[in-house]
Amino acid sequence: MIWAKIKIWGIFLILSFSAYGACDAYFNYSFVGSSFVVSFDNQSSSETEIVQYYWDLGDGTIKSSESFIYTYQHPGIFNVSLTIITENACISNYTRKIYVGIESSSDTCNIPINVSIGNATYPEYNDAWINVNTENPLISYQWSTGCSGNEITSLEPGFYTLTLIDNYGCKRTEVFEIGYNNNCHASFYVDSLTYSQTPGVYRFHNNSTGEIASYFWDFGDGTFSNTRNPLHVFTEPGVYNVCLYIDTYYSCTHYYCYSIEVQDYIPPVDIQGIVYAGSSKLPLGMAVLYEKDNNIFKAIDKCLIQNGEYYFEDLSVSNAYLIYAVPEFNIDQVYFPKYFPAYNGSECKWQNANTIILSSKSNYDIFLPEYSDIFIGDSKINGSVFLSENSLYSKPIFQTVWFDSINQFSLGKASNIVVYLINDNNEIIDFCLTNNHGNYEFNNLPYGEYIVRAEKAGMLSQEINIVLDENNTDIVAKDLIIKSSLIQTDKQEFYYADSFSLYPNPTDSHVFIDLNDNNRKSVKIFSADGEKIKEFITESPHICIDLNATLAGVYLIVVRGNNYIFQKKVIKVI
Repeated sequence: MIWAKIKIWGIFLILSFSAYGACDAYFNYSFVGSSFVVSFDNQSSSETEIVQYYWDLGDGTIKSSESFIYTYQHPGIFNVSLTIITENACISNYTRKIYVGIESSSDTCNIPINVSIGNATYPEYNDAWINVNTENPLISYQWSTGCSGNEITSLEPGFYTLTLIDNYGCKRTEVFEIGYNNNCHASFYVDSLTYSQTPGVYRFHNNSTGEIASYFWDFGDGTFSNTRNPLHVFTEPGVYNVCLYIDTYYSCTHYYCYSIEVQDYIPPVDIQGIVYAGSSKLPLGMAVLYEKDNNIFKAIDKCLIQNGEYYFEDLSVSNAYLIYAVPEFNIDQVYFPKYFPAYNGSECKWQNANTIILSSKSNYDIFLPEYSDIFIGDSKINGSVFLSENSLYSKPIFQTVWFDSINQFSLGKASNIVVYLINDNNEIIDFCLTNNHGNYEFNNLPYGEYIVRAEKAGMLSQEINIVLDENNTDIVAKDLIIKSSLIQTDKQEFYYADSFSLYPNPTDSHVFIDLNDNNRKSVKIFSADGEKIKEFITESPHICIDLNATLAGVYLIVVRGNNYIFQKKVIKVI
C-alpha cells in the first residue's frame, strides 16, 4: 500500500492562554417596602452555564445565590459587586453603588470634602463629633440631626447622614459612623502561602479594632512579640496555639487565639526535559501534566513545548505524575516520518507508561514514536468527541487555545483530545487533535480496515472498527463520548480487559480466554515488536490459542467484539 499525508513541522508562538466563551455579569436592584430592604436581581448573560455567583454586598456580607432579598442594618453607600464564573472558566465582574436609607448623590458633578471624626469616649459616650470641610464656600449642609453647619457635636455612637448641595444644584450624600473609643475586638488572620518556600514561616495580619495602646502575641512555642503584624518562624513541626492580646487607651482588653499545625517541610520539586522527534528537538507542541490520585489521572497543568523544552514547577513529591507530549504539525506540507504523541519515555498509550515518582528536581526526556511508511489514498474518516455531564475532562487544561486560532468552543464538545488511527496490524499510523469544536478528520486514506480510538490518561477508550472500500470512501465514525472513567459510543456498553479472564499466564503451550459471548469476534496475536503472527475469527465464548509453535517471549492478544475489546499481554515460556 502507498499513502500520502499533507503535513510539516509548524512553528506557532502562543503568548498566553485564556478561557473562552463570552460572559457578562450584570444585576439590577429595587427597594421592597423600605429603603433598607433591597431585592437583587441577577441579569448576567453567558454562552455557557454559570456555575458560581459571588456577591459582595459592601457591608461585609457575602452571598452565593443567583437572586435574593437582603436587609441592610444601617444607612450607607455600599459598593455592591457581582462576580460570575462559567463552566468554561469565563469570569466577569460588575460593581455599582447602592444608596440605602439615604438620597443618592448627583451623577454629573462632584463635591470634594475633607472629614474629621472623633468617637464617643467613656463614661457617657455622648461627646463624639464630625467636622466636614469643603473648598466651595457656596454650599449648604443638611444633617440627619437637623443641624445645618459643617460640624456637629455631642454625638452618641451611631450613623449620621450629611447631604451637601451647592449653588448649581450638585448634591453629595454621605453616611458617617460614630463608634466607641474604648470598644475593642482582637482578631488576626494567618498568611503562610507567601512564604511557602521557607519552612515554618508565617505572617500574622492583625485586623483588631479599637484605639489600641499595645499588642502582645504569644506564639505557643515559648516566644512572644509586641509588634502589630509580626513575622514568625516555627523551628519545629507541631500544633501551636497562637494568641493575640490587645489593650486600648480606655482600659478595654480582648484576646483571640488560633491553632496552627506546622507540617514537616518537604520542598516542592520541578520536572523538566526535552521532547525529541527522531534525533531533533520537537519545534512545537504541548505538554500536559497528569497527577495520579487514588488510581485517577487528572490533568492539572500544561505548558508549551518550544525547541523541545518543557517545564513544570513546584510539584509535591508525595504524588505520582504522567507527562503527555503532543506534537504540533502544520498541515500544509508533507512531513516524514510521522511522529506521534507520547507519555514520559516513549509510550503512546497511558496504560504502558510508568508514572513519575519525584524525589528531587527531575529531568525526563520524551522520545516521540515514529511511523515511516508512506501511503496514498482518496478516502477519509471524520468524527467528533463529546462530553457527558459527569465527564472527567479538565476544561481549564483542554478547553483553551492550543494551536487552533479560533477562540470559540462548542458546548458539550471535547477540544484538544488526541485521536489515534490504527491499522489492521494494531499499529498506530496517524493521529489527530480534535479542534475547538471537538471534530477530527483523517484524509488521503487507501481502502482497508482501520480502528479509531481516543487517548486520555486514566480513561479506557472504545475502539471503533471502520472499513473503507469502493462503496465507503467517506466515513463518519460513531461519536465518542468522554464519561467519568470511559470513552465510548453512546448506544453501546463497553467492556475492557479486566471484564474477562485469560489463563494460564505464563504458559508453555495453550492460552484460554472465557468471554461469555456467542457473537462473532476477531482474535489477533502480536509479538513484542508489533508483528502480527496469528489471526482468526470465532463465535465461541471459550477461546483456545495454541502457542506451541511460537518462541519464548511476550505476546499481545487482542480480541475485538461488537461492543468490547479484550487486550492483554501473555508470557510464553519454553
